[in-house]
Amino acid sequence: MSEKSNSDKNFVDIGGHGKDKCTNQEIKQSIRPCIERLGYHLPICITRALEDSPLENSHDAAIKLENSSYSNNWESSKLHWDNSVFSRRSSTNSEQSYTGGHVSVSSNISDISPVSPIDLFSMPLPKENKYHWTALLLIDISGFTKLSVLLDIESLSKTINTYFELLIAEVTKFGGDVLKFAGDAFYCEWRDDYADGIEDLEDVVTTAAVCGRNIVEKFSQYKVLGLSSEEALLDVHCGLGVGQLATVHVGNFDVRREFLFLGSPIDQVSAAESIAECGQLVASSEALSILKKTSNISDEILSSTGPQIIAYREAKYFDVKDKFINYEDNEKRCYYKLTYVSTHIMKSLKNVFSLYVHQAARRTYRQGFNALADAEIRSVYTMFIKPQIVPKITGNIATDGVLFSMLNNIMGVILHVLNQYKGHLRQFIVDDKGVVVIATFGQRGATFPNMVTEKGLPASIAIHRLLKVDLDLDSSVGATFGKAYCGVVGASHRHEFAILGPSVNL
Repeated sequence: MSEKSNSDKNFVDIGGHGKDKCTNQEIKQSIRPCIERLGYHLPICITRALEDSPLENSHDAAIKLENSSYSNNWESSKLHWDNSVFSRRSSTNSEQSYTGGHVSVSSNISDISPVSPIDLFSMPLPKENKYHWTALLLIDISGFTKLSVLLDIESLSKTINTYFELLIAEVTKFGGDVLKFAGDAFYCEWRDDYADGIEDLEDVVTTAAVCGRNIVEKFSQYKVLGLSSEEALLDVHCGLGVGQLATVHVGNFDVRREFLFLGSPIDQVSAAESIAECGQLVASSEALSILKKTSNISDEILSSTGPQIIAYREAKYFDVKDKFINYEDNEKRCYYKLTYVSTHIMKSLKNVFSLYVHQAARRTYRQGFNALADAEIRSVYTMFIKPQIVPKITGNIATDGVLFSMLNNIMGVILHVLNQYKGHLRQFIVDDKGVVVIATFGQRGATFPNMVTEKGLPASIAIHRLLKVDLDLDSSVGATFGKAYCGVVGASHRHEFAILGPSVNL
């Protein structure tokens, strides 16, 4: 794409043909819908932060960028990690063979070119507080695995996303933000950017609790169209927590990025969700200590220790006091607007948004497909990579900075190996199990002959070894192979690419 002379500077010549001209405005109008659709793969808080990140939306800087030879990689606004924890270690060739039946696979670490510090350069951090106080709700769905053997792919995709649409619409109605999907579960938050501590979170905890109560009341024992209740039902249970979270971005500038969130609320919701049965909402003791200030809760619940059931599909065990009664009607629509004056910035923003989207899902935005309808059953090799690292934040910037840098280095090593073997990163997540990275072969763009023996297993071995060699980090790596649902799951305005099925259950 080449720009015309000053006399024709309002036009851009596409492909060098003078008769095919588009104004900058027309180009922006074509880019904007793509940015918005890519943004559906991210929580609202991140899309807003990314929008604010390039040159802080400065009009003067945008004009300067538009009329200069600056590159598209945001070099001028890049913030760097402190990679002092990264060190190179010399390694000797090591080989390990896996033999099963007639298959013998060998991985020699020298086949993978070593990771250099330049491969681990930092992400530009969004202009937002790294730490914030929040109410966190974990919504876990059951029943998808059984449906996968009862329905054809079209019916399965429609059923999954119809149910997600109902749940996410309820979260959005109460002003919640879907942070991340994790298999057939997803995390939602109600943040308070003005809170100074957990004692200031009465409003967001109450809102999250009422939302969770509504979800288990309305959407438990959901009947699937075309199937009887005896054949299959979809069900849901929730865990509620509260506290401080840190948001961290990891990855690179040309292949893949992920955002992570860390903090005690993750442990709280995981513990609460683990004891919740279908149709139940369970709150952590920390959430209960806040909720009791705004709601009437039975003495039996308050006198108990640990997480407690506060709602069930047929009953509720807390009543919001009068001054908070209107929170159920406080509908907050989470939309964002693109207001860029520069096509250069919009192109850069489109590229950055796409890095947070799985490679197999990006094609839907290049070719105009309906993302939610583009699903299939494929044979997938799945790696579960668990670095032996304790992802606990302290609130101390210097201490936590070392952790954040290590998380970015882990991402760099894994992306480096996946790039060598042409695999895909499915997800990088921090939860109650620690740090878990999921990588796959078998999706579109990552399917090969002898995929397991020549791609999957060698990549798994290389990742395990390079984490130790380059980062002095022990890790556990497991792998599965089998049929799985591959496609975008979620609601029309908030979804992510997922791989679901028995073979990918961690």
